[in-house]
Amino acid sequence: MLIHPSSSGLFLNPFTDFGFRRLFGEKAGKHLLKDFLNTLLQLGSESEDRRAVYAHSLKIYRDNINTLNSATEKAWAGGKEAGLIEGKRITAIEMKADGIPLSKIAHQYTGLSEDDMTTL
Repeated sequence: MLIHPSSSGLFLNPFTDFGFRRLFGEKAGKHLLKDFLNTLLQLGSESEDRRAVYAHSLKIYRDNINTLNSATEKAWAGGKEAGLIEGKRITAIEMKADGIPLSKIAHQYTGLSEDDMTTL
């Protein structure tokens, strides 16, 4: 995806050819390119210790991002499952109010157990 929505507007992905050219290829972005290249060159000339500290902090940052992404995916999956179950319960309540037999609601329509049906 070239442009990502964010809370503060749009995000241009610099890892795509379009994004990189848009950020660094236009005259207005020349200072960004110079700063970017200078930062890369300075990192290459740093001492072994400083590069090790940078690599370690980068690893921690990436681990934190992966942890956050994993937790977000699990939360979405859990919320989706809970929403599906709640939807089945609401459907079962409405069908029960319409006089449809509990066994038919449980086995044919919702997949809820008959014990769950009696507590509705």
